Formats: sequence, structure tokens, C-alpha cells
Amino acid sequence: MNNFYTYVLIKPDGTPFYVGKGKGKRYLLCGCNLRAQRTFQQIQAAGEKVQVTIIPAETEGAAFTEEIRLIALYGRLDLGTGTLCNLTDGGEGPSGLRYSPENRLSVSQRMKGNKFALEYHHTEETLRIMSESAKGNKHASNPAPEGVERRRQKLMGNTFGKKNKGRKIWQGRRHTKEARMKMSQAKKGLRLSPATEFKHTPDTFDLTSLPKPRKKKDDLS
Repeated sequence: MNNFYTYVLIKPDGTPFYVGKGKGKRYLLCGCNLRAQRTFQQIQAAGEKVQVTIIPAETEGAAFTEEIRLIALYGRLDLGTGTLCNLTDGGEGPSGLRYSPENRLSVSQRMKGNKFALEYHHTEETLRIMSESAKGNKHASNPAPEGVERRRQKLMGNTFGKKNKGRKIWQGRRHTKEARMKMSQAKKGLRLSPATEFKHTPDTFDLTSLPKPRKKKDDLS
């Protein structure tokens, strides 16, 4: 049974801010980029709900097609054409992804003159040191025989696994009050992901019908 769909995340004022293709509970992730995530968190911090529109599709390809259509309809923030946080034009793959001039300049400056490992070879001395350090290493692909023997002798007579086979070691055990307090303090202030937050506050989302797209300035003239 097919359950692909296209979804639209909408701000409380009715402005769409993300369009995606999903399956199952994919829409709970609230987009797949930081801008969409931050928008969701700002709405949540204000005590308001994110509206979600689900548009069922007969096939995955149909869901991709609808995603492309809606992104083109509502426009992207990064291109200055609309309100969406999407960084691509939709569909399968990074179609339409554009890096800002600042990002391109940063990558260019970082890569100029970078010839790391180009025709690089270890010296004979380095190879010898690496070889010596790997001897007896149980994690090496070809450990030395003496290392294997040491490991075998160490494991002989070890019956820990046999003694505890089938035992529920933690059954009935409880953390001490001090341990529980430490775990509580360690978790305070941690921000939950939108999907996890939804499990605890399911009314964060409001499933609605698809809002009508706002008319562009050219259409009003």
C-alpha cells in the first residue's frame, strides 16, 4: 500500500515556510535544514502551533512532482522569490541548490594551494615505525602471533558469558536517589528535536487544508 505524500508546513499566520515529500511520519521532522528547524522552534517558543497540510500521492514520483510545483508556487527565501526555507527546487536530488557568494568565496580560499596528500609517500623510517607499533595490536588486520597467543591465554577459563547467559542482570535494580538527581541535572536545558517534542506535545501540530498562495506583486498590478 502506497503512503507517499507531499506536505506543507505553515506558520500560524498562514504563511507556508517549508514544502517536502514524505512517507509515514516524515513531516514530524519539520524540514531538513536549519532554517526550517529554527522557524519551527520560534513558533513553538511563542506557544503557537505549526499547521501541516498533507497531500496524498499515488506514487513517489507524483509526490516529487507536487513538491516541485509547490516550491515553485510559493518561492524560496534564499532566492528572494518567496517564503519557503527550502534550499532546493524539490524532487529527487539537490536540484536548484545554490550557495551564497560568501560560501563560494570561503570554499575557494580554503582550497587554494591545497595539495594535501598529492603524490605523498611515507618514508622508510615512518613505515618502520608504523609496522612496529602495529605488532601485537589485536585490532590490526594481521596481528603478530605472540599478540594472538596472549589474547588466547587471557580468555582461557573466562566463564563470564556462560554464567550470565539468559540472566536478566538489571531486572529489579533501581538507580539510587543521587544517581537519579545527577541524570536529571545533566538533562536540564537540553533541547528536544521536533519529532521527540511532538511525542510529548502532540497538539504542537495542526493538520489543515492547503492555504491559497499569496498573489505576487506583478499579479496585483
